[in-house]
Amino acid sequence: MNERFAEIVARLPERFEELMRMTPVRNGIARPDMKGSGVYLFSEQMVDNEAPLYVGRTDRLDKRYREHTGQSSDHNKAPFAFKLARIETGRLRAPYRRGGETRAALMTDPDFVAVFRRCLQRVSTMNFRYVLEADPTTQCLLEVYCSVALQSQHNTWKNH
Repeated sequence: MNERFAEIVARLPERFEELMRMTPVRNGIARPDMKGSGVYLFSEQMVDNEAPLYVGRTDRLDKRYREHTGQSSDHNKAPFAFKLARIETGRLRAPYRRGGETRAALMTDPDFVAVFRRCLQRVSTMNFRYVLEADPTTQCLLEVYCSVALQSQHNTWKNH
């Protein structure tokens, strides 16, 4: 195995544990230390446990968090809420497949927009954890590692 790759992989469990130990951010209020690049997790508190829903990565944690949770965000800035709205409305056909609805077309439907806005609000109440990571290769591998380890239900690794 490539030496650099092996070094990165060896550190992934420790970085994952760091992510999981963090006290979550809630209600769309970014913390002062949310500057820089990293991997993040949205999870929802259930009665007996916490359900991991979506793992992502970004070069701008504070801005990305506000985009995911801001009530004025559009479908391009809040893809997690958009995905939840597609699931809730049953409008799951991808736009790149024949007969699929484009994002822009869905956002002209007032009923869909209402569900999307409700999903933005839902995302803003979720637990948000993050771990800073500047190295893009480590960031990429850590995103996949966390998603697999948590079995986050809204991450897919399909190509379009």
